[in-house]
Amino acid sequence: MSLQEKMKHKLKIIPKYFKEIVDGNKNFEIRRNDRGFKIGDTLILKEYDPIKKNFTGNYAKTTVMYILKDKDFPIGIKEGYCIMGIHLQNRIGFIKCFDESDKEFLVNEMRQRLMQAHEKGE
Repeated sequence: MSLQEKMKHKLKIIPKYFKEIVDGNKNFEIRRNDRGFKIGDTLILKEYDPIKKNFTGNYAKTTVMYILKDKDFPIGIKEGYCIMGIHLQNRIGFIKCFDESDKEFLVNEMRQRLMQAHEKGE
């Protein structure tokens, strides 16, 4: 890793991809590299509903662990884009929207996630 300063980037992400990251199924992001992403940068992925055209309030904090740039793989990556390997730092910012009928279930779900994060030392 270079000695350059690590940056925080706030990025929109649609719900289906946000869920996959939070659930641990997706550990990469493909983005236009217009911000000069670097290993060690923090991505604050803010869930955005394109139908309602607003942010949901859910977010996930990730760290860039690896970057594959268009120059590294010009046949497979569109010019100006990159693929970043990311690591989910925590799920604390994940706030599922719910109504009163879901309250007990979601409180238990959040309690379980907090306990798991605590056990992992997050």
